[in-house]
Amino acid sequence: MSIFSDNITSENTPLQTFYNYVKKWVDKTFPTVWEQYRGDLSVISSTYNSELNSDKCQSIFAKYNMYHIWLHCQFIANPEMLTSNVLVNIFYSDDPTIYVHKDAKTFMTLRIPISDLPIL
Repeated sequence: MSIFSDNITSENTPLQTFYNYVKKWVDKTFPTVWEQYRGDLSVISSTYNSELNSDKCQSIFAKYNMYHIWLHCQFIANPEMLTSNVLVNIFYSDDPTIYVHKDAKTFMTLRIPISDLPIL
């Protein structure tokens, strides 16, 4: 579930435009980062989090009342289709004073097929 699972229907809202921008950024950069760090998802997550924790990114997300942004990657398998994916989630807190993982909100969830990534 993401921030858009409720009632946002227009593609032209500022939040939807921002979401699309972040999605394109992850889609475009993930294969390169995957290859650079040889599929080590903890290092890949840390690399993205370094960027997301910059003052510039934090202030951009804060415009949409999203704070303490972090990205998490994990492998998921689909036994029915014999394919695997990388699940990429971007989480946030809606309270600027609290950084609590258990109360995290989901901004974005992407499934990237491993077959679409460079062979290591």
